[in-house]
Amino acid sequence: MSRAARHLAIVDIVTSEMVRSQQELVERLAERGLSATQTTVSRDIRDLGLVKRSLPSGEVRYATADADLQSSGPDLASLRRAFRSVASIEEASALLVLRTPSGFANRVAVEIDGQRVDGVVGTLAGDDTILIILRGPDDAKRVQDLFSDLMAS
Repeated sequence: MSRAARHLAIVDIVTSEMVRSQQELVERLAERGLSATQTTVSRDIRDLGLVKRSLPSGEVRYATADADLQSSGPDLASLRRAFRSVASIEEASALLVLRTPSGFANRVAVEIDGQRVDGVVGTLAGDDTILIILRGPDDAKRVQDLFSDLMAS
């Protein structure tokens, strides 16, 4: 079992179940077929930034540090984990759609991406269709004119 898989399971457990102790967490992991020692779980709790929250009943339970935020919106802890692999973000407000013969879209999209055409944020290619994402309407018109000229030549 990988550390990442165990971390995902721990976050899932503490956000969906009442877990009062590290030993309970070890047991819940075992119920899911994941073997971990109390020492490992203690380190995971620290690495994940889990905290103990007091309930109105006086009981204490483990929770993610942003548990209060999660109840009113998206699962921010899950989003944070996912966004660790995001390299960049760029706004785009215009699109172009190109059609090709079957089997050619990917090759054309790779060429567009590789040439770093000014104004093009990125492409998505299927079998015969390419979606080109552009920064704005002015870029869309300019790139459309460029590609139209390329098709005509």
